[in-house]
This record gives sequence, C-alpha cells and structure tokens, in this order.
Amino acid sequence: MTTQEYEELKTKIDSKKNQMTKNEGMVQQILNDWKGKFNLSSQEEVETYIKQLENDISTDTDKTNKLFTELKSLYNWEEV
Repeated sequence: MTTQEYEELKTKIDSKKNQMTKNEGMVQQILNDWKGKFNLSSQEEVETYIKQLENDISTDTDKTNKLFTELKSLYNWEEV
C-alpha cells in the first residue's frame, strides 16, 4: 500500500466515523423528542409504542370497514 492509498483510506475512515457520530447524535435527538412528547425513554419503548399504534390502526381500519359494509347494506348506493 502506498502512502497516497493509505491517506485516502484514512480520510474515508475518518469521514465515516464523523458521519456515524452525527447519526448517533440524530438518533439521540429523536429519542429525546419522543421522551418529551410521549414519555418514552428507550428505543425499545419507542418500538413497542409504534407496534401498539400499528395494531390500533389495524383494529380501527377493520372496524371502519365493518361499519361501512353495514351502512352500505342499508342503502342502495346505485340510486344515491
């Protein structure tokens, strides 16, 4: 490996380390925001909360579809 190749590789590594530090800071900022808004303090709590919300959305969608089907059966939509 030449000196130039070594320097290029070192520059790439330093760049990736800086990007990783920046990304970690962004993740921490997001977690802090979630903690402030939703009282969630860890990534695991956030993931659990998101799964709960997804389940709630699915349940609500199912209920809405069921109600729409019931409503549809009460009317002849072709005449409305």
